[in-house]
This record gives sequence, C-alpha cells and structure tokens, in this order.
Amino acid sequence: AYYPPPPEPIEEVTHPKDGDLCVGGIAGKNAFDGLIDAVRLWNQPLSWEEIRERMNATLHGPNFPSLIGQWSCNEGAGALCVDSSTKANNATLEGDVLRIMCTRDHVEPTKTASEAHVDASFDRLRKWRLEFEKRAGREVTAADLLLADDDIRKTARRLGLL
Repeated sequence: AYYPPPPEPIEEVTHPKDGDLCVGGIAGKNAFDGLIDAVRLWNQPLSWEEIRERMNATLHGPNFPSLIGQWSCNEGAGALCVDSSTKANNATLEGDVLRIMCTRDHVEPTKTASEAHVDASFDRLRKWRLEFEKRAGREVTAADLLLADDDIRKTARRLGLL
C-alpha cells in the first residue's frame, strides 16, 4: 500500500488462486531496491484509514478474517518467510536478499475508553488478588471477593467469579 495515499484510488487487483505472487519486483525484470519490513495480504479492499490504523499494529489472524497473508520477515536468516495469518501460506525469498533487524517502533492498536477501563479494572483485580494471597497465605475465595471494595467486587462479578 502507498502511504501517504495517492491522489486517486487504486483499482482492485485480482490474482489467480494457484499462481505465485511476486512482492517487491516483477518476475524477469529488475529487482526491488529498498526495504520491506512486512507484507500483508487482504481479501477485501481497505480504506486509507484502515491501512494507517493497522500498518504498525500487531494483528492476529482470528481477529481479522479477511487477512489472508501476513509475513513479518523476522525469521533472521534463510529463504523461508513464515505466514502468521491463519492461512499458513509461507513464502520463499528469491534473489540476493539481505535480512536486517527492523528498527521501527512497535505500535499497539489504540484502545477505546471502555476497553482501557476494562483492562485497568482487570489489572486492579489481578494486583488485589496477588496482594491478598501474599498477605493471607492462601487463594482468594468468593467470600473474600464479597468483602473487597466496590471496584473489585464489580470486576469479579463481570468476570463470573461471583
């Protein structure tokens, strides 16, 4: 994908199901001279906003069913490039390929306010349980959770612990 976006939309590209896909060059032509950090292949068009949102994020195949190929190129050496999507279409690097360690920062997907609240509540409960078990010398029971503060009780209920 191009970033920033080109002035006009790119037409949809189709590819034969059983043919090889060449990334970074054209078979029989000059090779690509540059760096490729990762490659993702989708079976649906993405908006520029979706591309920007996902380009530096770690994506897990089951959460993105239209992601049909994801190669991070982090194997370190050799010609194999492992597909971490649910499709397992491993790739073979050809030509004079030099592998180098990526230096770009990893960016986690942005969380909504409610997702951040749930994560914070879960983290508070986890810390409370660890502290309780350390002090009491035993595992937390439902009765202990009922006697805890309101936040801990509510989170325990949402998680089905009460």
